[in-house]
Amino acid sequence: RKYDLTKVYNAPMGGTADITIIEFGGVLHIIDYKNGRMSVDVNDNSQLRIYALGAFYRFHKKYKFKKIKVTVVQPNDNHVDGAIRSQTVSVKELLKWEQKVLVPALKKVVSKKGKLVPGKEQCFWCEAKPHCDAYLKNKPKMLSKVMANIIPTTTINTLPEMHQLSQEQLQHIVDDGDRVIKFYQDAKA
Repeated sequence: RKYDLTKVYNAPMGGTADITIIEFGGVLHIIDYKNGRMSVDVNDNSQLRIYALGAFYRFHKKYKFKKIKVTVVQPNDNHVDGAIRSQTVSVKELLKWEQKVLVPALKKVVSKKGKLVPGKEQCFWCEAKPHCDAYLKNKPKMLSKVMANIIPTTTINTLPEMHQLSQEQLQHIVDDGDRVIKFYQDAKA
């Protein structure tokens, strides 16, 4: 379900939750499927909280929510807490996060006085990165960190021979092939 919060915040904001469930007992449950192998933390996850706010504002007049539950389903990750991870907060906690974290951040974005903070998580999906000075300045450092997680190197920073890699390392490289190709294309550009 797509949630548009533009009118709530007078700024472009929203997103699409994979699953929205209104459970008995006043629980609003947002579920997001993640296909990648890079662990997504469910605790205090801004993306999921924005989806939860979208659902809350869409349905709060009809349903009296007491709790907000957000869940990440990530079958391709070997997270210590398993493939399905959840966090539950009260509506009061969600609305407090909205006022203390989200609204001030939106004000900075709208005023264009905020500082851009590039990082592999937020920049990976950002469509503006080809035009972002902060990203372009930090791109070599960020990409080398991403590559170190994708392709193992030897102690002298060369690529290892395939027979030196474990089955798990080889599987990881194959699974991340699209990211390696994207990295190459970004580097070439």
